[in-house]
Amino acid sequence: MYKILVIDDEKSIVKGLVTMLENREELELQVYSAYTVSEGLRIAKEVKLDILCTDINMPIMDGFEFSQTVKGYWKECKIIYLTGYDTFDYIYRAVNEYAGKYMLKNEEEDKFIQVINECIQEIERTQQIRATEGKMLQMTNENKTYEKCQLMTEFLGHQNSNERLEILKMIYDAGPIQIEEDFYIAIGKVLGERCSSQKRKMILQTITQVKQQYSYFYEVDEIKLYSNTYLIVVQPKEKVEEQQVLLGNMLEEIQTQLMALSEEKISFIYSNHQVQWEQLKDQIKLYTTLLDINLSKYVPILIDVETLIEGNKLKDSNHEHYVLQIDKMLIEKRFLDLKEIFESLYISIKNTYELSLIDTQMYYKCLEKVASYIEKEINYLELPEDLQRGYYHLRYLTGVDEIHQFLVLLLKSLGEDQALSKVTEEDMIIKKIEDYILNSVTGEISLNTLAKLVYFNPSYLSRFYKSVTGRNLSQFIKEAKLMKAKELLRKSDKKIGDISKMLGYESVGYFTVFFKKCVGLTPTEYRNYK
Repeated sequence: MYKILVIDDEKSIVKGLVTMLENREELELQVYSAYTVSEGLRIAKEVKLDILCTDINMPIMDGFEFSQTVKGYWKECKIIYLTGYDTFDYIYRAVNEYAGKYMLKNEEEDKFIQVINECIQEIERTQQIRATEGKMLQMTNENKTYEKCQLMTEFLGHQNSNERLEILKMIYDAGPIQIEEDFYIAIGKVLGERCSSQKRKMILQTITQVKQQYSYFYEVDEIKLYSNTYLIVVQPKEKVEEQQVLLGNMLEEIQTQLMALSEEKISFIYSNHQVQWEQLKDQIKLYTTLLDINLSKYVPILIDVETLIEGNKLKDSNHEHYVLQIDKMLIEKRFLDLKEIFESLYISIKNTYELSLIDTQMYYKCLEKVASYIEKEINYLELPEDLQRGYYHLRYLTGVDEIHQFLVLLLKSLGEDQALSKVTEEDMIIKKIEDYILNSVTGEISLNTLAKLVYFNPSYLSRFYKSVTGRNLSQFIKEAKLMKAKELLRKSDKKIGDISKMLGYESVGYFTVFFKKCVGLTPTEYRNYK
């Protein structure tokens, strides 16, 4: 999915182009819009733009200057210049001086779509060239990559902080990360079986290609930790408020390009706050555990820790309440509800990166009840062999991280055995998305909101939904809005303009066209016909 920004100080032009692009689902575009230069620059700093469609004559900064500012952030962004004037000077400057494309605002829709497709084809050719360059670069860096992997293994194994610092200095001796400065981290895990050497090279090549695109904002370094797991360290080049947003976008780009180039899937969990090197070991351990217990076997997820913590906050500050509920949940075999309680307690313990004595005591009280239940029922529970073997070793585990990781996998397995006998994991995800849309049809329903709901990146969510249901997600949203519009027209006295705004249509005229196209009647005719 490619990201395009449409900017013009004429709102009618922007709205018309946005509507046209959003209705062309085959283009797979994520469309952003702005009416002012300041608004456009804010979006350009938050979102990696693939295509910019800009008016030439704008207040404060013209389209040529604006496009060069955006190109400073995103070197490979394709530019389309819009104007109402068919003058030689504009055409010459757009094509020759600024290497862009030139469009009149009154051009036919098909002509505009043709230019968009040309931009997409150019982007895809550039990606292929970058992939080849990435292979060559990776070949020269293979020895260094192996050394860093070995050193990081040593770093994670050392208890002495001074020794760990010396190892980090060896890892980043030649840059690009300055360990005396704070940084973000992300942990990535490839789905499926253990990666072959060829697959590992492809993953590192993809990360290398993507990080080059974000070089205006970040210094980035990647290290293979173990098995299918990778550490990405990200250090901002300047203090920008949008850094956190950009980090998520960069990881999304890695996911998208990796699937496009090799069909490999990788899940990520990343930090909302920068960390210091002294915290790195504990952070790697925490994020790896959180990623493992939330990992899907089949679909790549993208989780920021802040969202995960917010979603798993204890709903009741009286922890004893949860202990009392455990027996009832076990009797009713509500294993997935139990899993949520343990995740909430675990997050509460780790949230401040220090062990909370009260929360830890509650955790072990709950664990004792579950262990007692499993001890009695172990012969009757349908558990995979590895989990059965793991259960018998549970008593030998001492750290809350190891215990929690095993316990959550156990409860997840028990819960999914019940749920998946009736419905697949994919169906459960689709149901969660569609239920949210139906319940929030008069609120915000953006691709980003839906993606965050199921820990997907927006580009993958669109493809995933279509692969499972056979239709576009936008079509379901339109049907949900149509159903709600009919209900409001039948059962309320709200003005049609108010209904239009409730359902997210800025223009009553566009809402009327949409409604008549679907129903065969205008909203007024439908209300009178009832």
